[in-house]
Amino acid sequence: MKTQLLGRFTSSTEINRLRLAFLPDGSPVVAYHDGSLYAGGPLAVQRWDGAAWLATPTGLLGVGKVRALAIHPGDGQPWLVHQFRQLDQFFIRVVRWDGNQWAVVGNDIETNDQINPGQTAFNHPGPRQLAFNPITQQPILLADDIAANGRKLRAYALNGGAWTALGSPLSLNHTRAGQLAFAANGTLYVAYCEGYDNTTDLDFVGNPRSYGSGGFSDRVTIKQWDGAQWITQGVGPPNAVYLALAVDPTDHRPWIAFRNRDQSSQLTVRRWSSGTRWEVVGQAAIATAEHEMTLEFSASGKPMLMHMGGLSGVQIWGYTLGESAGTWALEYEVEAAIQTNT
Repeated sequence: MKTQLLGRFTSSTEINRLRLAFLPDGSPVVAYHDGSLYAGGPLAVQRWDGAAWLATPTGLLGVGKVRALAIHPGDGQPWLVHQFRQLDQFFIRVVRWDGNQWAVVGNDIETNDQINPGQTAFNHPGPRQLAFNPITQQPILLADDIAANGRKLRAYALNGGAWTALGSPLSLNHTRAGQLAFAANGTLYVAYCEGYDNTTDLDFVGNPRSYGSGGFSDRVTIKQWDGAQWITQGVGPPNAVYLALAVDPTDHRPWIAFRNRDQSSQLTVRRWSSGTRWEVVGQAAIATAEHEMTLEFSASGKPMLMHMGGLSGVQIWGYTLGESAGTWALEYEVEAAIQTNT
């Protein structure tokens, strides 16, 4: 199928941390920083009006790095999560568009960051680090803790005018691709690639799997908030690096797409079946997984998987239920310049 080019974004150097969301009327909104992955750059938010991309005033946002973009389910206005640097400290800030300007939401959260290519490439955020509870509309935020606290991934809930920690830290140490998603019934799930530590958990088919200490294992981990604590719902193979999380809007089951070491580092999609068991959806090896990916459900409920397909650019796969497991088929392909970072 052919795709339509919706104009071009304004950029003076290079675009990094590109995020996409849709307003209630269906108009797409994008956020990115115009500059280096490591140094950051001017923050930009633009909306498609049907003919051109219109820039939302971002002067007060300054220079930093984009982390997340989400649309509030009540007033339909964009919320932006970005980080900025003050001397040798890094902070995460959440702002919302009130129709005229960007207003700060809650307190700034101190975090950790990678500032040059020579540092370990952990704590790269996944595409969905801010989400709203569909029942209460309370926002939940993911953020990496500071180095003194092991750079662990934490979830925060907005209570009044402050972001407060939601339970204990999610991870044992560094993470990659951390992201969250709500089911329509309000159940919250988080997925990420774990760093390293000595631990034993259940894998995707319910068997104990032990990970030795030392090195970065990048194991897939999915957790659920039960109202009081985080409980592990699945652990997959290490060396994943890239993953995506989504929740089926019809039966509320979480789905996970990840780079699967057990399938020659190709894309695999699994969905929760029962307990800590996750079943494979479609073919076990869908495509080469060289870059980040996104998993979504269309308005009709069809699962769609997007990933950077190497030299060919962006590939979008659709899942069709068959007589047995169903299949993923390539539906769209877009030529694009690809970088290996997030």
